Amino acid sequence: MRSAGMAVAIAALAAAGCEPYRVQVDCRLTTDSSLWRRLDGPVFVVHGPTPQIESTLEFEDYSAMLARALRQQRPTLRRVPIGQTANLQMTMAYSVLYRGQAIETYPDFRPGYGFGPFGDPLFDPYIMTEVRVVDLGYHHLLSLSAWIADQGLPAGRKVLWEGRADLIADDSNLKQTMPAMLLAITSLYGQSTGSTMTIKYDKDDDRFDALRREPVPVMAQPSPAAPVSRPTNP
Repeated sequence: MRSAGMAVAIAALAAAGCEPYRVQVDCRLTTDSSLWRRLDGPVFVVHGPTPQIESTLEFEDYSAMLARALRQQRPTLRRVPIGQTANLQMTMAYSVLYRGQAIETYPDFRPGYGFGPFGDPLFDPYIMTEVRVVDLGYHHLLSLSAWIADQGLPAGRKVLWEGRADLIADDSNLKQTMPAMLLAITSLYGQSTGSTMTIKYDKDDDRFDALRREPVPVMAQPSPAAPVSRPTNP
């Protein structure tokens, strides 16, 4: 019975690996309808929470993914680098948190054998309790806001739309889950959900590859060595 229980547990783990991404999304939109058209840009810049994050290659990868995802919803939007003039600003932040572990208990049926008073064999199963430590996985989070500059407001900005997406994954590889979160949050760009929504994606969704598309890096060619001058005989 114990081996059968382990087989069931292994099957459950295998099935969990095939589970789709379940992205939880919550979005808000300014109540000032006269500003909604500003969400069309058409030119926007993607900022990070800090200049240090903005300077990383990881942020550049994810902001490029964001631009590709937004283009599917608003084809006229065009991203330009930080520092260039744009009539729409966006701020993107992301993180991964380890959820820790939990203790799980469940009954384990064990066989019991014996003999009756007349020598007849008896089978009497008994129940034990098995304790297992379960890994709760990682919480992946993404937040995105679209805003325009307004020095009369806190932080000098007027937020037009903002959204948050998150999901639970088996590992901390944000590069694997980022396309799902970006597709989910941009599918509701410019909308207000009113409450949290769940959007499901298969883990092998073809649209993920389109967002992950990266330019092939060009290896720097070594500069030709300077010719060595030969000493001349006096």
